[in-house]
Amino acid sequence: MNKKGISPFIATVLLIGMVTVIGVFLLSFYSAFSDNQTGEIEDQTYITRLCIEKTGLNLGNSCYVQTLISIITLDIENEGAYPVSSINFTFYSGTNIAGTYELTDEISKYGHIVIGNGIDEGIELNSVPEKVGYTKYLNVSGEIVMCDPAFLDIVLKEC
Repeated sequence: MNKKGISPFIATVLLIGMVTVIGVFLLSFYSAFSDNQTGEIEDQTYITRLCIEKTGLNLGNSCYVQTLISIITLDIENEGAYPVSSINFTFYSGTNIAGTYELTDEISKYGHIVIGNGIDEGIELNSVPEKVGYTKYLNVSGEIVMCDPAFLDIVLKEC
């Protein structure tokens, strides 16, 4: 019986070639995957730095008028070098939510905006707040991104 097959040398070369091709394929796949993950982490780090370092809110000149309800005049100053697209506010009195407000006007870098007139216009709340939670939204290269929520203890004076 005469059997023919490939020589051991050729079988070894083919085996090494297949392993090399599979190795190159896996290396390129994982390299592209890790580059993508690294890019996403760098983007999130950039956004976090913008939220923390480049935008800061000051509500120092805000005040209230007490009637049957509390009317808050909110004086918002962006102390940072990056504009804020919008802000969602939640006002707390003790552990209760006194009210919410969504500011949709952009506050430019180092900008300033006042909501209310200190008399009878402003944000109507159930009671005078002691704490405010807010979430800033930024326009980063045409995409609106949300910053982590933050909280401020506030002491409002009467208008």
